Amino acid sequence: MATKTRMRGGDAIARKADAKLGHVAQLWCEALGSCCSAGEVGVLERELVFSNISEIQRVVLSYEIKAKLFATLFDLVYSFEVSGCAPNGAKVFLLDGANGFGCSIGSTAKKLNEFLPGALFRDRVRDLGITKMEAVFVAEEALWHIRMVGLVGSSTWNLLPPVLQLIEPRRDECVRATELMRMIGAALARCDCMEDGGL
Repeated sequence: MATKTRMRGGDAIARKADAKLGHVAQLWCEALGSCCSAGEVGVLERELVFSNISEIQRVVLSYEIKAKLFATLFDLVYSFEVSGCAPNGAKVFLLDGANGFGCSIGSTAKKLNEFLPGALFRDRVRDLGITKMEAVFVAEEALWHIRMVGLVGSSTWNLLPPVLQLIEPRRDECVRATELMRMIGAALARCDCMEDGGL
């Protein structure tokens, strides 16, 4: 589950942002139809449960808050998990310009880049405005914890004029985001730590 963000009492802006996030989650469910249903609801957090999608079972959409001088940014965060095998604490991260992945431990990134459909992957990252992506492996859970941050689906509160604006995702963008998560999930699942003498 994504890290919970507590809403301060009387925080009208956060309440409005929470409603926007609920709208984004609803659009996602409509776009994926019977393959997606609403799960748990938290403050600035929505769970989506997938069916008939083998690579991932659920994703948590949440807002990461960034305060600016005359605005407050609510960046959309995708958090999901996939089974895999790697050294504990292994981490891969998106390189600048969506040019594949780098790695902090072992050769997982090299294998991941080999398994990802390069051009299609880069197109999805750019179309969705993905600004950050990383995956950390927790050995005791045998899970990769993946976190992506993107512009599509994000909201911005502007002080002047005082308005909350949403970059509303189109239905095809919800489908593309799901495709991107499936690509990453499938590629990470194929990164077997026992290959080539281990990572």
